[in-house]
Amino acid sequence: ELRNFDQDILTDQRVSALVPQNAMVPLSDWSQSPTLALPLKEGMYVFEGRARDATGLEAKKYVVAWSHPAYQETVVTSYDRIRHLETYMRQSRQAILQVRAFNRGSVSVVPVCAAVFALPSMYDYDFMAMIEWNAASPEPMPNLSQPIYGAPIVSRETRNEVVTFLFDIMGVLMDIIF
Repeated sequence: ELRNFDQDILTDQRVSALVPQNAMVPLSDWSQSPTLALPLKEGMYVFEGRARDATGLEAKKYVVAWSHPAYQETVVTSYDRIRHLETYMRQSRQAILQVRAFNRGSVSVVPVCAAVFALPSMYDYDFMAMIEWNAASPEPMPNLSQPIYGAPIVSRETRNEVVTFLFDIMGVLMDIIF
């Protein structure tokens, strides 16, 4: 451990000792570019940089670097968003049941506020497509033919659950206030 930001003159020797014998692989030839862009598998690497002056003298410097994926894409489909809404309502109903079991306004503020704060935006869902669809129409059910991305079409059952859940939240808020 270094004190007072002293320079450690043995750092290069310790880092180069981490590399097994004959494990160094040249990644590029001599270049004026200070950057190196290439695909590396995820893991820890020791890089050796060499600089040569006009007289032919070489200096080496070792650096330890960690390689990780630059970009990981998380794809959220309409189906995933509907499942998230249903899971949220199921978990929040448990909080509402606990609030009603306590029967105390001061204790119930925290779980109700958490439930309201985590409420997904209802503007992100399509509640009207299934209401406007008629079973006698030749078109298939909108929620069975919805696109993978975009506003998810909520089924009539899930819509009824959402409306009941919102009424339950309003009822709990009324119980807390009065």
